[in-house]
Amino acid sequence: MTPNYPSTVLNFGMKLNPIYRNTLILALWISFAFSQFSEVSVTIDTRMLRGNTEEYLVQSLKEQVQSYYLTSLFSPEALDLGLIMDIQLVVESITITGNKKLISGQALFSNSDDQQYFARGFEFKYDAGESMVFSQMFQPLTSFFDYYAFLFIAAELDTYDEFGGNLYYSKLLDISDSGKSSTYSRGWDVRQKRAKEIRENLELRRAKFYFFQAYDTASIQKVTISELREPLINFYTNLEISIGTNGNDRYTEPFLKAHANDIAIMLKAVKMIDELNSMMELDPENVDVYKSVLKDKD
Repeated sequence: MTPNYPSTVLNFGMKLNPIYRNTLILALWISFAFSQFSEVSVTIDTRMLRGNTEEYLVQSLKEQVQSYYLTSLFSPEALDLGLIMDIQLVVESITITGNKKLISGQALFSNSDDQQYFARGFEFKYDAGESMVFSQMFQPLTSFFDYYAFLFIAAELDTYDEFGGNLYYSKLLDISDSGKSSTYSRGWDVRQKRAKEIRENLELRRAKFYFFQAYDTASIQKVTISELREPLINFYTNLEISIGTNGNDRYTEPFLKAHANDIAIMLKAVKMIDELNSMMELDPENVDVYKSVLKDKD
C-alpha cells in the first residue's frame, strides 16, 4: 500500500518504503489461514560438528520446524498476521541420550526487517522423523520455538493496539520459568530476561505503535497534516524517552534501521524539522538517511 500524502507532502515526489502488511500476505497464503506465520525459512549450520554431520537428522529437523510454524495455531485471537520468520540454527553438538539425540547450539530469529533475536544457547531432544505438535505444556523442543513465535506475535500485536502484545509477553515469561526449571535449561534465563526487558520498555513499545499508526494514517486518502502529525509527535516523544533511558539498544536499533527513511520522510512532511534534526543524535547509525531527506527539495 502506498500512502497518499497531504497535498503539501505530495510535492516532495517521494514514497514511503513498502511495509509487508498482513492483508497482502493473507491473500497469498490462504492455505495457511489459521496460522500466524505465512513465510518461514530455516537453515541449519553443522560446520561445528566433527565427523558425521547427521544429515538425515538435520534435514528432518529443518522440515519439521518450518512445518510447525506454518501450520500451528499460536494465537486464536489473531488469525491473519501473516508473519515472516527467518531461522538460522548453528548446531554445536549432537549426542545420544536415551532413544533420542540431544541437539545443542545457538540460533538467530529474524523477520528480515525490524526484528532480530539471537539465542546464545539452546538444547532439546530430537529424533529424525519426530513430529512437532503445539501444546500448552512445556516441551524442550517445541517450547523453544514457541518462545520466538510468541515474541514475534507480541511485537506485531503491539503495532496494532497500544500494548496489544501483553498477553504474549506473559506467555513468554511462563515458558521461560518452565524452561529454567527443566532438565534442559540452557539459555532460558537469558530468554526470560529478554522478555522482561522488551515488555517493560513501555516507551519503545508505544513509539512503535505510534509509528505504525502514523504510517497507516499516511495511507488514507485526503489525510491532513494535523492527522499525521499527532501520532508522529507521540512516536518521537516516546522514542526520545526510551533512548534516553535505555540507549539505542538491541531492540531499538533494528527497528530504526528498518524504518529510518520512512520516519524521516513523514517528519519532514509535517514540518517537524527540529525533531528530524534530533533524530540524527538519537539514531547516529542512520544519520545519512536523515541528512539526505533534509537536503531533498520540496
